[in-house]
Amino acid sequence: MDQVLHEVEHDIGDEASGAGGGRRRALAVLGVLVASALLIALWPSGSDPDGAGADAADSASAGVPVVYEVRAGQTVRSVGDELAELDVVGSTLRFRRVAEEAGLAGVLRPGRFELTTGLSAEDVVALLAAGPVEGVRRPTVRVQVIEGLLISDTLASIAEQLAHVTLDELEDVITATREGGEGALTLPDWWPDVTAAPDDVDLLEGVLWPQTYDVFADATPRDVLQRLVDETTREMARVAEGDVEVLGALRTRHELMTIASLVERETNVDSERPLVSGVIHGRLADRMRLEIDATLSYAKGDLTAIPLDVDRQSANPYNTYRIAALPPGPISGVGRASLEAAVQPEETRFRFYVLAPPCDGSHVFAITFAEHARNVAAFRAARAAGACG
Repeated sequence: MDQVLHEVEHDIGDEASGAGGGRRRALAVLGVLVASALLIALWPSGSDPDGAGADAADSASAGVPVVYEVRAGQTVRSVGDELAELDVVGSTLRFRRVAEEAGLAGVLRPGRFELTTGLSAEDVVALLAAGPVEGVRRPTVRVQVIEGLLISDTLASIAEQLAHVTLDELEDVITATREGGEGALTLPDWWPDVTAAPDDVDLLEGVLWPQTYDVFADATPRDVLQRLVDETTREMARVAEGDVEVLGALRTRHELMTIASLVERETNVDSERPLVSGVIHGRLADRMRLEIDATLSYAKGDLTAIPLDVDRQSANPYNTYRIAALPPGPISGVGRASLEAAVQPEETRFRFYVLAPPCDGSHVFAITFAEHARNVAAFRAARAAGACG
């Protein structure tokens, strides 16, 4: 199978300007909010021009305390998206509209804010404009972690981007976590016990969430990696709070992460991810071996390595040509699209796929092995004819 990496797009923005100008603009923001509140109060009942009705959360879930941190360089748009996920606001559209009218982008400062669920957009914008409870004044550095990498490659990439952190220091944190030593990372409560893993299984693979981060320029190696682990916890909470029934089978969150990593490595076409996931779930349901080349490449320690026949005969626990089950854990970092596909696969009768003859990264799918064999032959013929470059 093809193995292609993606970069994560990240919406970025500038930090707020100086504190003095920020306070003056904050007062202006509050003035606009008061005017907006009066306008809404005077609007005829039954009218909802901005979707305000969607802005209020269910009263039963309102008022829950939320400590939210605005990160350096974060945009108003991404703040709104995250506050909606936390149920602080009910409508991201209305939040953005009120924030834009109030000029929030000009006064928003990094730091921690004490909010609650079920607030109106006006209240949230006013609280954000007033400034953080705990300001963040330390300089930050941006670091990008892309999907589809081995944890070793992820550590190397982070070390290259952060001048104050070395690869050895990052590896020491990983070693402490594997051994349960001092300075170990705090893993999600649904992650398996990494200290009990056999020598040929790395249960830390996939725990570092790929994304673009702003980290403090003096953050410790553990703090940097813990930030990525915490994002994995957060991303999983978006799609699953516990075990999930998927196409009739109950899957743990770690199993879903494992399936997501297979999807990540098997296709770089976003529209195919749910279908590839459906094939994987279907083969597991039918007690078929997954026979995914990417797992053999992982066993060789190089996701770009081409598996050989001898690899398919090995007793490695990641050899899905011999084991009719999922591998012990993820084989790479996972992106959001792949995780969502793992949780919500496309239900399909397809059980096979291979690269399409155009060699453009897309796949052709088949129900029967005979049909699949014809597709494989067509791909090999196209490759022999030079269609794959």
